[in-house]
Amino acid sequence: MRSLSLLRRASSLIAAGLASSAVLGCAEDIPVLEGPGNAAGSATGAGGAGTGGTAGASTGGPSTGPGAGGGSGACASLALAGPPVYVEPPNAGEQSSPALTLSRDDAAQASVAFQHTPYVDLYAPEISYASFAPWGAWPSALGSSGHAIAAAPASFVVSRTAGDSFNVLSTQGDQFASGTWFVPRVVPQKTPPGSVLLGVSATRVPFVATAGSRHLLGVESAAGQGSGVGAIPATSTSEGAVDVKEQVFLGCANGGPMPADAVASGTAWLVAFANGASSPGCFDPELPGPPHAIHVVRILEDGTFTTGAMLPQGGPIAQIAMAEHSDGAWLVWQKASGGKIAPIQAARLDAMGDVVLGPVDVVPSEGEPVSFGIDRLGDDLAIAWGFAGLNARAPGIVAGRVRDDGVVVASASLDGPILTGPPSVLGAPGGDQILVGLGILNDHPEVAVARFDCASMP
Repeated sequence: MRSLSLLRRASSLIAAGLASSAVLGCAEDIPVLEGPGNAAGSATGAGGAGTGGTAGASTGGPSTGPGAGGGSGACASLALAGPPVYVEPPNAGEQSSPALTLSRDDAAQASVAFQHTPYVDLYAPEISYASFAPWGAWPSALGSSGHAIAAAPASFVVSRTAGDSFNVLSTQGDQFASGTWFVPRVVPQKTPPGSVLLGVSATRVPFVATAGSRHLLGVESAAGQGSGVGAIPATSTSEGAVDVKEQVFLGCANGGPMPADAVASGTAWLVAFANGASSPGCFDPELPGPPHAIHVVRILEDGTFTTGAMLPQGGPIAQIAMAEHSDGAWLVWQKASGGKIAPIQAARLDAMGDVVLGPVDVVPSEGEPVSFGIDRLGDDLAIAWGFAGLNARAPGIVAGRVRDDGVVVASASLDGPILTGPPSVLGAPGGDQILVGLGILNDHPEVAVARFDCASMP
């Protein structure tokens, strides 16, 4: 009985930190960015993670979004379009944790957001952003907005919103105080309507997924005797009003982190998350264990969910990411290193969240992968990963295309950059280009964007 009461107490504390859905905040003006790379002569951007947090990007959206077209034959090899382009910061400081998303409905503009930490104490750390035309002539520079989306977040993520815009979910990372904000629309060249404060005490926001006016907001919280992860359904209007639903409590563990991601699947959502309980919802009579298994659920519009795949990992999970597929989703993950670098593994899920392909090693341990990002390319997968450079090779990054059957059919590397966090990936609508956002350690941390173009084999 003691274990049951402890679990109920822990679960109630975690749920209390996650489940509240009151909208408490008010609007904030977010000035626009001036920068090169689009027809209007201005640019804006989206998504990354704050100092001490986890970088992340979720580019969920309809199947007409990035990478909706193209086939495997369109990308038999990859090559850099030009040298990586660095973002020009709003003032002197350090940049990290980039995340990419489309910011126009016609896919002609992409945006990159990043954490900017000024050297001068007068300015607080912030999320800054920039926009550019990603698929044509490769730009020589990316101008920053010089304005903040949010100040000093512990973690933030982004996704594309209909109406030539993107959205941002961020948290201050304080488990004892509510500091989780959702900006429903950041519109390039215009002042967005502002943000709302969610009644949630989150230590991290692992994802935001968007389909039209519908959103799913991921939150992780530490409370009581463990950690929990949940998802909050929400809807927004073109004017920026947000209707936040009751939180769906998904998983719990005796500690974190609990990586997670989500994508739209028809009118529902597929969500994958690390869990320490034997099943989603944390209904076990005993206390949860460490988050060493991946659970998949399908969340319906009314907030109920059905259970899909369960993939035991036998150890800590470093990263989980998802990308849309016409029949369901791609699920990609990597275990935390336990003395040997773990492979990056992938599985394909059907619309109910069950495994139909894999798991397969898309990047073996011998490739020394240390972090990764993904996006869809039609029904194939665009992926980029950093490699450690331990075996007489310089560190750097690799971009690749994974065919629908799990085979890597094209890849290209960029030696030299030392990454400060996971790369962010955005696939071109035509399926023939892969955009990669990079946090790079030079003499100080900086953010850059590279593009890999597809070509036929000679």
